[in-house]
Amino acid sequence: MDGQTAQDLLATAFPFHLVFDADLRIVRVGRGIERICPQAVPGVELMDVARVVRPKGLKDHAAILARSSQLFVLQLVHNGLQLRGQVLQLPESVAHAGCLAFVGSPWVTDLKTLEGLGLTLADFAIHDPVTEFVLLLQTRDMALDDAQVLARKLEQERAELREVAAMQSVQIEVSEALARAEDEGHAAQALLDAVCGGLDFDLGELWLEDGQGGT
Repeated sequence: MDGQTAQDLLATAFPFHLVFDADLRIVRVGRGIERICPQAVPGVELMDVARVVRPKGLKDHAAILARSSQLFVLQLVHNGLQLRGQVLQLPESVAHAGCLAFVGSPWVTDLKTLEGLGLTLADFAIHDPVTEFVLLLQTRDMALDDAQVLARKLEQERAELREVAAMQSVQIEVSEALARAEDEGHAAQALLDAVCGGLDFDLGELWLEDGQGGT
């Protein structure tokens, strides 16, 4: 396999890869890195665009190479985004001697972060577990939205049922109050008491038609 073919395979399999030399200067970046960190261009020092969060205390090529078997977390300087992955020592057929490659992907915990970066699932390699995680997030958010809609609908229905029940209770109280009233005066007061008490009104007035005046 020639060097160009190997580089193409690296770019396809790890779109968020970043190759740097023994002086920690960037040699090449994947298309994913280009999108989320335009400052990462060949010739720029790695530490100017990203810092190693894990393992801690790594500031030179030898220290990074010595810990290459461990999980690496890089944090982009300009936006704080973290990338999780590992560091590989590249053969000379792929890059010149001493070059290392960070291969990983952005660590996202919500869809807003992904959208804010301008990324879609197409920007990730097919094998990247982040794609499955993002799909789970989408499914969760859809389920939460549906649950919230259902909860609002149920609350509205409960409110309507409470209103209907209150009106029915008032009707029963009015009927019973009128049945007990001894005359029109007592009936009017009983009517007001039943309506105001049942509907939680502070004040009620009863207006009667004046048969003679027409008002």
